[in-house]
Amino acid sequence: MVEALKALSTFFVDNSLRSRRNLRGDIEKRSLAINESFESAFREVKQSTRDQTSDLISKTTKLQGESQRIQMKETVADAFISRFQLKPDEAQALKGTRNGPISETFFEALGRVKEIHNDCKLLLRTKQQTAGLQIMEAMALHLESSYEKLYRWSQVKTGCKNWTHKSGRTKVDAQKWTHKSGRTKVDAPKWTHQSGRTKWTHKSGTHKSGCTKVDAQKWT
Repeated sequence: MVEALKALSTFFVDNSLRSRRNLRGDIEKRSLAINESFESAFREVKQSTRDQTSDLISKTTKLQGESQRIQMKETVADAFISRFQLKPDEAQALKGTRNGPISETFFEALGRVKEIHNDCKLLLRTKQQTAGLQIMEAMALHLESSYEKLYRWSQVKTGCKNWTHKSGRTKVDAQKWTHKSGRTKVDAPKWTHQSGRTKWTHKSGTHKSGCTKVDAQKWT
């Protein structure tokens, strides 16, 4: 009440008949001026909020587009890795232990390496030639180490310790193996296999084994 009287005293200074008659109109004018002042202030706030909202919507749209592009790149990268890289278990199957056993997973992983190596030819026809060459080189190293492991395993299984292996780079592919039990005698006066830079020579004329014969039917 006191505050209202104080506000009234700012424009009602003359307590005359005319002033009392015009008091209602003066109060309404005063109220209208205050409301217009509020309306002007709120208009500025509204415009500022609209500008900020528009900027926020623009940034949100831009971020959504960027997020979609990143997701697309991630999908492409995952597909690329899935096609041109070995899985951890496949790499482990090829690595194994130095003189460890050769399992079916080893040959499956070896087939996967060959598949990736062949698929890299597609990259060489595109703008990804550098990536294609790097992957082919990595797969070639996997093939080389795998063939070395396969060679050592075949020596252990056949007991042929009098084989000599002369190679700067090894490439041996056992496509098919046959195994027979019993006393075995293999007459091989001279058996040589040459492929690329690889040369294997059977030094002895005959090979006798108490219980095992392993015959490489086909080599590439």
